[in-house]
Amino acid sequence: MEQTVQKQRVAVYCRVFAGSEDHPASLAAQEAYYTEMVGRRPDWDLAGIYADRGITGTGRQNRKEFKKMLTACQKGKIDLILVKSVSRFSRNIMESLETVRMLKAHGVGVIFEKENIDTRMESGELHVTVFNELARMESESLEKSHGCPCRYGCVHVAHRKE
Repeated sequence: MEQTVQKQRVAVYCRVFAGSEDHPASLAAQEAYYTEMVGRRPDWDLAGIYADRGITGTGRQNRKEFKKMLTACQKGKIDLILVKSVSRFSRNIMESLETVRMLKAHGVGVIFEKENIDTRMESGELHVTVFNELARMESESLEKSHGCPCRYGCVHVAHRKE
């Protein structure tokens, strides 16, 4: 008698950072890539693609698709999340750890492809912390190199000389 293996319901989270000029193409490429990846695995079913466009990763308050995905996880509709990198998931360490722990409590793992991190593994949380800090530092460095002294971006105002 043949035994049936229960398929994992796999969601994909994509985010293209604010200010990216080619974000529609980049987002479409991510979606196509991960749809194909999930399709190649006989033990995976695609549970949805959640994509935030032009939204910063420093907080989740404006990331509607991210929040929608988390709700689906809490309702037991997702078993695993695929993400391109830790920086696409979050650039805020505390928020990232809180989210990973909440997902783990609901039996949901996260795979960060670029860094080869699987939060279902014992060392997953530690690796997320390290790479999240690197992503935060990279974000701050980019802001400084573009002349932005503030943490969440800048509004440039032209001043008139009176």
